[in-house]
Amino acid sequence: SSEKVQSLATDDPLFTGVFSSLSKSGESVDLPKTDGYFVQSGGGNSGGEVLMKLRSGSSFLSRHINDNGQVYLFYSPFSGQTSNFSRHAIFVPVIYRIALSSGHQTPLSWVIGENDRIELPSLTLTGDQVLHLVNPELGTDVIPGNRSTGTGTIVTVNNQIKLAGHYDLRKGNETVSVPSFNFNRNESDLKFFNTGELRQQAAKFNLSFINIPDGNPESIAANFSEINQGVRLWKYCIMLALLFLAFEIALLKFWKQ
Repeated sequence: SSEKVQSLATDDPLFTGVFSSLSKSGESVDLPKTDGYFVQSGGGNSGGEVLMKLRSGSSFLSRHINDNGQVYLFYSPFSGQTSNFSRHAIFVPVIYRIALSSGHQTPLSWVIGENDRIELPSLTLTGDQVLHLVNPELGTDVIPGNRSTGTGTIVTVNNQIKLAGHYDLRKGNETVSVPSFNFNRNESDLKFFNTGELRQQAAKFNLSFINIPDGNPESIAANFSEINQGVRLWKYCIMLALLFLAFEIALLKFWKQ
């Protein structure tokens, strides 16, 4: 019988950014279906993480950790008429994400005082080799801590970086990485007083010279115009001129009579 994929592990990085909106049950999107699939012997998924699940509860796609790698296992073939997965819109982003996950995802930058752990899977140190974090422009040269993991090296900065910038991570005369350090962006999370709170603050500090306009855009535009150009009276001048001109014409026409 035909089985449809019922749910996706939408919180998994494999599906991050794939859908603009999707409920966890997957009911709000057309998902692949299959007319035949393999069931793992012994039941369950042998510790694998289910990423796509069929209505029957069986796995359609699961991920298994194998040493330092990941194995993605599909339980239905792509060829023939067994499944429409290879012709489905979700096929390309899933395969693309699987390919991306095979590489080491290195952060673009680290936050000073928060993230000071740099993983370098391809770096090995031998003997008394020492790493240096160097930025000649800032006059910085520090020796970070390091720990070998068997498959690479983990570098710990230990809050030695105090200035934002790009740093060369050097092993002797060789630059093995160029990590960037930034300050956190808490100052960009701006919070504002509303009109009433601004007036309270102005009264609290006796700031009588401050003019706080209402939140109406037209009112704000009028206030700024008045502040920059003053009170414009030319309209009233033209109206009075036209009024007096009409009064003069009336006098000239009816005075002789």
